[in-house]
Amino acid sequence: MASDSTFTPSHRPAPTRAADDLLAYAIDRQDIKWCLAHLPSKSSPHLARIDSELQMLKIIAVGWGLTHRLVDSPLKAPFQEAYWKAVQDFSVRFSETTALLIGQRIDYFQTIRDRLNLYLAAVRDLVPSGGDAGRIIGITLARLCDCGEDLPVGMAAARIFNSALARVGEYLTATGSLP
Repeated sequence: MASDSTFTPSHRPAPTRAADDLLAYAIDRQDIKWCLAHLPSKSSPHLARIDSELQMLKIIAVGWGLTHRLVDSPLKAPFQEAYWKAVQDFSVRFSETTALLIGQRIDYFQTIRDRLNLYLAAVRDLVPSGGDAGRIIGITLARLCDCGEDLPVGMAAARIFNSALARVGEYLTATGSLP
């Protein structure tokens, strides 16, 4: 994401600029690499799967952050539409590149949508009883990666999710997109 000093409240980014900035953050891998490097060795047989699931989670969490931070804002719809369009465009390119590498076509955007629906269902079922969304999503991701309820994997996912929500809030505040 662009540095906070680039934006002032009187210079709100257009939805497409915000989408580009937020997608650049969502696909940045530094925090994911850090999380993977700090997982215990018992997780190593699942690292490739954990890696790809954390990346999708981060993309989802940015969109989730837009939904929740802009809940009553007139910017919600244009920012969400622009962000998910940018994700879809990225997904097409990613799917095409992957097809060249592995010889099989995948629909990365559909996979992201499937994960989003899975996380929404998990949160819908457990949060009303007082559960933390990040923790619930973390456990769900660990299960997806055949790690059961592995605490370090769940914590890594919760960290990626919660960090993305916070960064979206920081971005929206820095750009004057939040009151």
